[in-house]
Amino acid sequence: MKKIIHIGIGKAASKELQRNIFPKISEFTGIPFYNALTLSQKLKLPRMGTNYLRKKSMDDKDVKIDLSDLKEFIISDETLYGYIFNNESQKIMAKKLFDLFGDVKIILFIRDPYEYLISEFRMNIRKLNYKNLKQFIGNYCYYYNYIEDD
Repeated sequence: MKKIIHIGIGKAASKELQRNIFPKISEFTGIPFYNALTLSQKLKLPRMGTNYLRKKSMDDKDVKIDLSDLKEFIISDETLYGYIFNNESQKIMAKKLFDLFGDVKIILFIRDPYEYLISEFRMNIRKLNYKNLKQFIGNYCYYYNYIEDD
């Protein structure tokens, strides 16, 4: 039995994998593929879907979900990573995933941190009304102390 979880980190090709790669692997192998929506439906999670798993995990509450008919699977979901700038949340999520799914293979793609930061800035510059990268970093993440002035 194959149990594979792709923990999608933002800006690291998760949507491409979910739309084009994992469905083809599923079709080829016969292993069911679930994204955030289909996993939420399969597990009959509350309205907030797989974010429910992350929230309950961060609240350190037991998450009771019936996984009896998930013998093998490929799951890809960004919310299973925890919170991106919170290492403690990632440790908690790793433990919760093990508690929920048992012995699974975890796939994680990591993007170059500088490229990630620039991409986040470009995506959020208009929406969050930041004037420059340093202001964005100072308000958005913990990298502020490591950025040099131009």
